[in-house]
Amino acid sequence: MIQNQQFDSIVAVGGGSVMDAAKAISIMSANDGSINDYDAIIGNRTFEKQGPPLITIPTTSGTGSEVTQWAVITNEETGRKQAIGHPFMSPVIALVDPVLTLKLPKVLTAATGSDALTHAIEAYTSKNTMNNNSPLIDHIALEAIAMISRSLERAVTNGEDLEAREDMMAGSLLAGIAFQNAGLGNTHALAHPLGGKFNVPHGIANANLLPVVMAYNVDACPERFETIANIFEPGGRKKASDAVVFVEQLIERIGIPSLSEYEMTESDYKEMAKDATTDVSSFTNPKETTEETFF
Repeated sequence: MIQNQQFDSIVAVGGGSVMDAAKAISIMSANDGSINDYDAIIGNRTFEKQGPPLITIPTTSGTGSEVTQWAVITNEETGRKQAIGHPFMSPVIALVDPVLTLKLPKVLTAATGSDALTHAIEAYTSKNTMNNNSPLIDHIALEAIAMISRSLERAVTNGEDLEAREDMMAGSLLAGIAFQNAGLGNTHALAHPLGGKFNVPHGIANANLLPVVMAYNVDACPERFETIANIFEPGGRKKASDAVVFVEQLIERIGIPSLSEYEMTESDYKEMAKDATTDVSSFTNPKETTEETFF
């Protein structure tokens, strides 16, 4: 429909999936082939033309997709969650209003908020930021961590808490800016096959995996995890490992469902580990990871 008619722009109102779909629709209306051809890792084509301008209006505080050039699209044939990204896919305007999230159910608030927290933490501890060569991105990521960690539980407990919703919306946006520039890590590398092949919602997958991956990565950049720990609980000198404990306890308090609720076999875990090694997010994890380590 987009290809056959003249449109001035596309407006995406919704969560991350809606905004990602709108990015794909816009860019593919101007380019040939299948969206699968443009996979950031295994694709063999590059976008040559820009589609209609995209305006994003997020109704969740999670993906940060309203300000990034990335879309995650599931290949229906393989179950692979593909990262598709190009500057042509960046929204031209993001209209961000926390009032749109006031009626968001508790479970969606918890899951999307956990996704945003994961973006911020993985951006700040990314391989690309470990040499302290990205002070602006560090500042953005740390501000996102502060906003989300102080307000996520409040937003889950009382959805009408506008101050908490404002923090979550702004924190999600800032985390999106941070990870677009710094990259992500193994939490997302594992969460993508969990979602694509086993239908685990992305935020729930991230929430379960984040403390495990943090514990694995903590010795790769302990000073950064120590900084995070002291943002989580200011006023005392915290250790790097305290950041892991804080996230574990937060995830439990906000009622994130366990991955044990999803029936997966040992062979499923092996397949997930294999897929994670080729996920673009694993390339910027601060600590090298093999398929065996993932498993």
